[in-house]
Amino acid sequence: MKNNFLPSLVESLLIKAKHLGLVKERDLTYLRNQFYYKLKIEGQVDSIPDLDMSIADICKKIVNNLDKSVANTLGSNHDNIEANIINILIPTPSIIEDKFNDLLKQTDIKTALDWYYKYSYHINAVKSNAFGKNISWQINTKYGDLQIIISQPLSEQNSKNIDLNYPRCHLCIENEGYPGNLHNPSGANHRLLEMKLDKNRWYFQYSPYSYYNQHAIIINPEHRDVLINQQMFKNFFSFVDQVPHYFIGSNSDVPIAVVGDYILTHDHYLAGLNAFPLEASEIKFERKIRQFPTVVLNYLNWPVSTLKLTGSKDDLQGLTNIIINAWSNYNDESLGIISHTKNHRHNSVTPVMRKLDDNQYCLYLLLRNNRTSTQYPEGIFHPHPNLHHIKKDNMGLTDVMGLAVLPYSLLFEVVDIKALLLLNNKELAITELLFDSNLVKHELWLDELYTKYESFDSLTIDAIVQTEIGFKFNQMLEDVGVFKNTSAGDDGIIKFLNSIEDFANTNDKITPVIIANKSISNSVNSGIMTNSDVL
Repeated sequence: MKNNFLPSLVESLLIKAKHLGLVKERDLTYLRNQFYYKLKIEGQVDSIPDLDMSIADICKKIVNNLDKSVANTLGSNHDNIEANIINILIPTPSIIEDKFNDLLKQTDIKTALDWYYKYSYHINAVKSNAFGKNISWQINTKYGDLQIIISQPLSEQNSKNIDLNYPRCHLCIENEGYPGNLHNPSGANHRLLEMKLDKNRWYFQYSPYSYYNQHAIIINPEHRDVLINQQMFKNFFSFVDQVPHYFIGSNSDVPIAVVGDYILTHDHYLAGLNAFPLEASEIKFERKIRQFPTVVLNYLNWPVSTLKLTGSKDDLQGLTNIIINAWSNYNDESLGIISHTKNHRHNSVTPVMRKLDDNQYCLYLLLRNNRTSTQYPEGIFHPHPNLHHIKKDNMGLTDVMGLAVLPYSLLFEVVDIKALLLLNNKELAITELLFDSNLVKHELWLDELYTKYESFDSLTIDAIVQTEIGFKFNQMLEDVGVFKNTSAGDDGIIKFLNSIEDFANTNDKITPVIIANKSISNSVNSGIMTNSDVL
């Protein structure tokens, strides 16, 4: 029977967990009995435990050897069952928090977070099996090196915009310890850290699917929309003061309407230990605003229109307030920039912050506009249709910072594209492509590649395809930019920077406001902040 393997697998799991410091020797008998009871195991260990496997791999083997009736009691799919098995091993959130806080008192925030990250990895809250399936490379462009990653796909549960009752979405803190179901992935093995941002309660965890080093998510305990406002920037300062070696950022709060993103229905930030390509970009223009003498405002040579502000906290807060207000209502119809259509706001920013030293901070504001048109229903300032065969989804924080997160299906499609190129016969290649429903979308690209290159061989084909995907990503970023890298675009950003100075000059007479709602139909009540909200 399959169950004959289970005692040895459970023993492997227990010894591995002990070896990693997840459990103590004193608890092994208790935990063994818990596994035997919940997995309906009878019998003795009849083989030597395998300690070369990760905890995630051991759990996969356990699930594969469970009787179907037992598996059905533990979860709706393999991922959920594995999470619920691991949950037997690990203590409650408060114990994990106590361990983290004790370590923080004895050492420093970097050491404590490194421990928490390794812990999350070992208990598969950060999906250890996904790392080997991610494919990544760099491509050099006129803007510098861009990073490309074809990522392990999110589970089927994560990929759908499902209206849930409990938890209300996949980011709600109620997922912590939740066993999962057909529509919601298990959070049984998740243990979050409570933290305070500007004296308010938030929760910190590492993303199950990491796109960069120590990819973290900071979650609002309240289920509400992502909102870019003054409180968000206060939270940013509070975070980097506590975790000075991490960046923190947020996606824009006005996504492309037709794409949609359920994640933006729950307020959260992204953080982590990563340097993005944008941060190495050159400076195109520099400005100083008289009212904020400690701040240097730079406009970067980057395809997505980006302001880099460096300065002290007070001045940075004040100038950021003015920029956000100015941009939220800024129009330049000659460049297609229209801030509002009827009751919908289109202008927003993708903000990213770092702390440089005691009272020096760096804030990147990437200017965004989500307006659509008949010609570009997915977004005027969004990757255009000729690029959708590579990526159609909304361009999030990591993308616009220069790290492309491309769909996993592309990995398999590229294998077939390379085979068609190695035919070195354009007509035959396109004919074969048209008979494959998964590849039809790449027809124009295949034609472009045959036109651009005289021939293909097995030694250079990988480099060619990776380079060309990188060039496609570069085009995506240029499509997203609201002020294009042209003389007209340069004139446009200078005009906008002048408007910031004009706004600052009236700052003593007019209290700046931020329109922070997603529509302006109730702008009298919800769009204008009261004096108590002013920084």
